[in-house]
Amino acid sequence: MKKFLLLIAAVAVLATAAIFGISASSTASAGDTDSTAGRFFTVQRDDLLILLTESGTLVAKNSRKVIPKYRGSCKITWLVEEGKKLTENEVICKLDGTSLETQIQSIEKEIVQWDSNLKKATTDVEIQELEAKGALEKAQDAIQKAEMDLERYREGDAPQDKRLLEIDIKDTETEFSQAKKRYEDSQKLLEQDYIRKSELAQHKIQFERAKVRLEGAELALKLWKKYSYPMTIKESVTGLSNSIRELTTVKKRNSSKLRQKKVLVQQAEKRLKKAQDLLEKRRKELEGMTLKAPCPGILIYGDPRHNWMRTEIRVGGNIWGGNTLFTIPDLRIMQVRIQVHEADINKLKVGQLTKVTMDTYPGLVLEGKVSKIASIAGGAMRMYNPSTASVKKFAVEITLTSKTEVTLKPGISAKAEIHIDKLENVLFVPLQCIFLENGLHYCYVADRDHRAVKREIKVGLMNDTYVEITEGLEQDAHVLLYNPNLPIEADKQDKAEKKEPTGAKKPLPKSNGSKTDGN
Repeated sequence: MKKFLLLIAAVAVLATAAIFGISASSTASAGDTDSTAGRFFTVQRDDLLILLTESGTLVAKNSRKVIPKYRGSCKITWLVEEGKKLTENEVICKLDGTSLETQIQSIEKEIVQWDSNLKKATTDVEIQELEAKGALEKAQDAIQKAEMDLERYREGDAPQDKRLLEIDIKDTETEFSQAKKRYEDSQKLLEQDYIRKSELAQHKIQFERAKVRLEGAELALKLWKKYSYPMTIKESVTGLSNSIRELTTVKKRNSSKLRQKKVLVQQAEKRLKKAQDLLEKRRKELEGMTLKAPCPGILIYGDPRHNWMRTEIRVGGNIWGGNTLFTIPDLRIMQVRIQVHEADINKLKVGQLTKVTMDTYPGLVLEGKVSKIASIAGGAMRMYNPSTASVKKFAVEITLTSKTEVTLKPGISAKAEIHIDKLENVLFVPLQCIFLENGLHYCYVADRDHRAVKREIKVGLMNDTYVEITEGLEQDAHVLLYNPNLPIEADKQDKAEKKEPTGAKKPLPKSNGSKTDGN
């Protein structure tokens, strides 16, 4: 940063010389020792502390945002004044919860209704399970009965029916044989006039009846074998198949009905759970109508980055949920945020010790450490400051390590002095002794005749007041405190020499850590 300013100063000096038509010479008359009092500085050798001094802003490392968690808008009914120092969980604001209370009452009624529906649906499932069990047992009994009927017919009724038909055939065969023999005997007896014709006719009728009964018995057995037995077997098998199918149907029907009943239970459970969750959510939102500080700190209305809604943060103001209502910087850990020029950023390291002062708290000096260095520079914006658009700076965070009873206020200006290095036993002169010309550093050194002679030198690190001399000067040499070729600077020095003694050894300065190497 200082290197950049020094370059600008050198250019300005040369430009001023050109304007006034003054040409720099290698020597300039300094007069006798008395006439040069207050114009020279005696080159000193001592320890030189290199510091980087930058101004920045005091901020809290962590800031907690208070965001109402509800949908829609509501009014503020009570509010803590801005800037108040808060403790953790302290009430800071109350919002109107009338709408939420109405919603909670409505949801509680819905829960009662859905709970009743759930109980009814659960009872229906239990009834359906009992009915399904009964229908299943009935279908299984029907199958068992059909199997037994088929087995009984095959092994019992059918053989018995066949046996009866066969016996009937034998009986009719016996009767037919007897009737036939009687009829034939009657014909012989009629020829011998042992019987009358009426008896022969009667025996004939009996014979014909016996013949018809025999034919009927034989036909009955034939029909039974051909039709009755297979038809009965088929009907029994069909009945068994129907019973088996009915069992499958009953199982599917029971499963379908039970599934439908259970779906109603699930729907009732989901709706009840949804209503319960909504009730819990609304109750939490109602609790959230009373806002508390999540951490100790100072209350700030709204979001410092977006001040458009600050006017609504008042009693009676209408606030929308989801927006930052308050910001509470956590004052337990404070930081100073600075911007460091790209020429100096490589000199910084995380962990470097820092001293911080603030005009708001005169005499208060706090210690800190460099805690974060940005990896990417943020250049100035042309639309706001075109003259510095090419300047690149890096954001640096310094975390305070000192404890203090003073309540530090975020947003105030602070000055950070970062300890870069300590040069031991080096030569140094004030910054105003050095000027830049064509990329080289020069100063004016008093010779034995007390004349100021222009001399090229090489410099090292510098701070806000002094610069290290690596080549070109020796200890106790006298260097001019200004450029004698510029009348304007000479006039300034004439005024300054009345206030400051010649060659006084000044206290070691605070450093900006820059090198005046012309780069």
